[in-house]
Amino acid sequence: MSEKKIFAGLDIGSRTAKGVVLSPDGELLSVFGAGDGAAQAAFALEKELSALGFRVGEAAVAVTGVGRGAFPLPALKLTDGSAAALALAHLYPGVRVALEVGAEEIRAVLTDGAGRALDILVNDKCASGSGAFMEAMARALSMTIGEFGAAGLGGSGELRLNSRCAVFAESEVVGLIHQNIPREDIAWAIHDMIAQKASGLLKKLGDFGEAAFFGGAAQSPAMREAVFRHLGGARLIVPDEPASTGALGAALAALRKAQKGS
Repeated sequence: MSEKKIFAGLDIGSRTAKGVVLSPDGELLSVFGAGDGAAQAAFALEKELSALGFRVGEAAVAVTGVGRGAFPLPALKLTDGSAAALALAHLYPGVRVALEVGAEEIRAVLTDGAGRALDILVNDKCASGSGAFMEAMARALSMTIGEFGAAGLGGSGELRLNSRCAVFAESEVVGLIHQNIPREDIAWAIHDMIAQKASGLLKKLGDFGEAAFFGGAAQSPAMREAVFRHLGGARLIVPDEPASTGALGAALAALRKAQKGS
């Protein structure tokens, strides 16, 4: 076992960073926001470790996310898919697939059920399939992201968006608002469009009967319901902190490396 006393993981995304701290026994000690870039993430980590009574040098650190290459402190680097696979095995042993909807992309991950990614599919980078698009649409509807997710559940389900490109979809939504279409219907249609893309990507991995739903978008009740419907009734599992699963996977990678003595 490594001499490190504590294990930390950071997920440095395109918009925000998240952090997780684990004990040597794998106990979850902390989940924290870590700013919006690699430098802020390093500062937030030092602050969080200090609050827990540790120095940075006492921690084994791993980072994932698009900003992992810019992280200024010594750390293990791993891909988003690898982090998702580790988090999935830790949270739901035996479950083999995970869907992630983050700020900029959708990711479907097939694993061996024990922490190793076997196949990773990513969407075509169209912004209309991202959490950032959800935030923009919430603003267009004069809602917070929380209000947007709740409002979607009140939609009739009859409205469908015709546009698949984010730019045209946003224009279409503005037009619907001016037509006095109920905002609940619009909110559901937006969630449904993203969920259709996300579930379609997941289905390419096969039919496994159950899947975990990770990423910030999984916090939206309307998104959870929409994905569930598009999966045809498959069991959809959502952790308590879906936005922090990447950071959890990174922390688990640091812990596993220490346990292997390398």
